[in-house]
Amino acid sequence: MTVNLNRQTIKGSPRFESAVELNRKHENDKKP
Repeated sequence: MTVNLNRQTIKGSPRFESAVELNRKHENDKKP
């Protein structure tokens, strides 16, 4: 329940979205 609430709260946050994008880019950089 807490996770769902946090997701809904953070979902609309630009900071969270940009963090996700940065994580994706970082993961892609890790791949050979």
